[in-house]
Amino acid sequence: MVNKEVIKDKKAIYGSNFECIATRVTEYLRDKELLSIMKDIEPEDIAFIMGLMKGCRIDAIDEKITAKEPNNNRAKLLLAKEDSVLDQNNYFWIARNYKEYKEL
Repeated sequence: MVNKEVIKDKKAIYGSNFECIATRVTEYLRDKELLSIMKDIEPEDIAFIMGLMKGCRIDAIDEKITAKEPNNNRAKLLLAKEDSVLDQNNYFWIARNYKEYKEL
């Protein structure tokens, strides 16, 4: 589920950083000579990559939740997973709907 109010609130607090990140990643990849045949990284690409990062975080949380050793942080992990799933869904929505995101 996507929560556009959360997206709008975070954008109001932090601003829209996707363009800045896209520029910096493009510069980094060019410096490493990894972007010579590719186009510039777009803000939508960054939003998608952020969604992938959240997916890795969700996987790490799941591993800790299902680990056989005692876990005193289970409640915190479940909340962190819920938050990460929302963030992931929101990032993927931004990646697919960047024009609408910019107008929020």
